[in-house]
Amino acid sequence: MMAVLYGAAKVHDYVMLGCPNNPAWMLAYHGSAGAVDLFSLYCAPFFISERLCDDIQATCIASIFANFVGFCAYMAYAPPSYYNALIEGLCYVQLLRLLYVGRYDADLHRRAMVPGASGVGA
Repeated sequence: MMAVLYGAAKVHDYVMLGCPNNPAWMLAYHGSAGAVDLFSLYCAPFFISERLCDDIQATCIASIFANFVGFCAYMAYAPPSYYNALIEGLCYVQLLRLLYVGRYDADLHRRAMVPGASGVGA
């Protein structure tokens, strides 16, 4: 899942790299970033499950909201550093959540994916 999230973000960055700084293109930038997050939101259950999936989906929803707020801030001529810090923070939260998997994150699969997790039928 980490590769999907990272790859989607990098593809979006590459596609929108030459985006001019005007309201129409910023709407396209923030809208497409929200669409990438929506795609990640729907793809998450295919790769992960249970609490881990819920947490990743919550950060995707937060990122969609942050992109909407980022566009509104752009239209209000606010400095982009607040939006950049918010999106960067959400990326780190997703990364840390994917790296630190607990024993209850593997319950749906009914197998010991994590040391100390219960086995089949236990």
